[in-house]
Amino acid sequence: MTMILYYIFITLVAAITMMYPSSLTSPSSSPTSSSSSSCYPCILHLHGGGMSLLRATDLCYVRWRDELAAQGVVVFGVEFRNAAGECGPHPFPAGLEDCASALKWIHNNLVINTVNNNNYTYNFNISGPIILNGDSGGGNLCLALAIKAKRDGFLPMIGGVYAMSPYISGAYGWSRDAKLKEMPSLIENDEYFIGCSFNSIIARLYDHDGKYAREPPCC
Repeated sequence: MTMILYYIFITLVAAITMMYPSSLTSPSSSPTSSSSSSCYPCILHLHGGGMSLLRATDLCYVRWRDELAAQGVVVFGVEFRNAAGECGPHPFPAGLEDCASALKWIHNNLVINTVNNNNYTYNFNISGPIILNGDSGGGNLCLALAIKAKRDGFLPMIGGVYAMSPYISGAYGWSRDAKLKEMPSLIENDEYFIGCSFNSIIARLYDHDGKYAREPPCC
């Protein structure tokens, strides 16, 4: 059974959960010595939930980060502010700002010193730039963070984006005619999994008055 170390850092705006590569769980030769410095790729994982629900500590997301870390990468998860639920209510752009802060924190702390459960110290480096990964609302935040990074001048921190089934439209509450004209797939695929009626509620939670309805980092 592969053991993954678990650690939590607290920043000003969010809790950052780190999953270490399984290769770091082997004790060094003595309690006072450190393992030789190793360099690992890094993933910043942003959980799903329509930017409004769920948490980074939900078991499905802990399992996902565990599985990624078992492949030999360092994985961070962010407990960003949600538009509703336990981590809410904080509409756009609060959650996106938390994710940006997490990305910058990782980039500025590429050399990690940590201690495992047996008090053996390990030093390792994170090889940048950082890969963004997320599903649904987390996929939205990955894409939005890349757009924000380009606009605000920190795009070189990002090495790639892997957005899985991203929640990328605030158009769920549009009229039927508007949907057919601009996004007919919303009509064609309605209720296959989650319907437009539910998603329109999530969209309103994230952007209360529709101010950012056509602003790419939001919708």
